[in-house]
Amino acid sequence: MPREAKKAWDYKEITEKAENRIRSLLALTPISLKLRKEWAYGVFMGWESLTGGWQEVGDSARLEALLESVGVTVPPTSAPDA
Repeated sequence: MPREAKKAWDYKEITEKAENRIRSLLALTPISLKLRKEWAYGVFMGWESLTGGWQEVGDSARLEALLESVGVTVPPTSAPDA
């Protein structure tokens, strides 16, 4: 079905969508944890690329903590969390 209207995403929607997707990927049980971690990290990197320079205080730290809770190490970035 073709989409007629264009969607404009705001920061909050992008962040909520990324967080929800990371949570759902980490919860997929028939798929190996290693693969789920990689996919979740990919979502985080996409979110970081889209929101760099516009991130609200605490959002990056919250998403990083979610990844780190399953053993994903998030390297430091050049963009501060705020």
